[in-house]
Amino acid sequence: MHGFLHRFVVCLALLLGALGVFLKVEMQVEPDRVAGRFMHSDVADLAMVLPLSNRGPYDAYLYKGRGCLGEIWLLPLHRNGDAASLLPDVQGFLLDGQRSDGFPAMAHAVGQVARLIGLRDTAPQVLAFAETGGCDLLARVTVAAS
Repeated sequence: MHGFLHRFVVCLALLLGALGVFLKVEMQVEPDRVAGRFMHSDVADLAMVLPLSNRGPYDAYLYKGRGCLGEIWLLPLHRNGDAASLLPDVQGFLLDGQRSDGFPAMAHAVGQVARLIGLRDTAPQVLAFAETGGCDLLARVTVAAS
């Protein structure tokens, strides 16, 4: 019995390890498509794309509000929220149009598994955001994305 349990635990650990690697090496999502999905041109215009690191997919997108003085930075995050520190004054995170104060790790992992088993067509994408001005772009972006 002890040998069976040991083999079962080892097999389970290998399976979970392989699944973890697959989820970490997530399919690349085109940042332009992702940022555009959350910000429609009738709400704001793309003013700048700023690379935040020498290596890696970390480009921040600056959108300026139409008809108001305000702007919002969007930073697509991959796998975890560590890169959010590259964006100064991060105010929160967006995942599927839902705002959260911390990186939504559980919802992101559930979305990854749903995509893996075919219940979701696209990879879940978390965006860090920082907003300034009086446009209240975040509220308009969240409504526009849903």
